[in-house]
Parts: sequence; structure tokens; C-alpha cells
Amino acid sequence: MARVGSLTRLNKSYYDNNEFTDDSDFHYISAYAPEGVICLMSAVGHYNLSAVRPDVVDVAIPGKKKIATLPDLPILNLYYFEGARFELSVD
Repeated sequence: MARVGSLTRLNKSYYDNNEFTDDSDFHYISAYAPEGVICLMSAVGHYNLSAVRPDVVDVAIPGKKKIATLPDLPILNLYYFEGARFELSVD
């Protein structure tokens, strides 16, 4: 499917369906930061607590996890939190 243009390879494990359109950039988080959690103003937008839609996706990352590649778009802002602080951000 990637050869015929139906899918775009995001990384070793994830592909993007070119035939499906979605207004949300949040589904990219699982591909680029699988242990990441939507945070800050992105979380406010994700849970429909505001009409404001941020230009970037804010992602909380546990500890010192390495993120090998990031997409050009959407822009992901990574914030690193240690132990209890990361767990608190999940709650």
C-alpha cells in the first residue's frame, strides 16, 4: 500500500493512511512518542475545554526517553518529566 501511495511511512512501526482525513494531529503522538502524553494547551484542546486550537502539540515524556525522529508537521513540543511528576501529569 505504501508503494501505490495509499500509506505514508512515518517510522519503522507506523504508517499514515493517505485516504483518511482527520482534523486532529494527536494521533501522531503514538507514532513518534509512544510513551508520551498530551499536555498543557494541547490537552485543553483535546478535551474540548477551550475553543483555542494550538499550532503545536505539547507532549509530556517520561524521564530521559530518547525520541529518534520527529515529524516536520505537526510540530511536537516535548517536555521531559521525572517519575512522580510524569505520573501526576497523566492523572
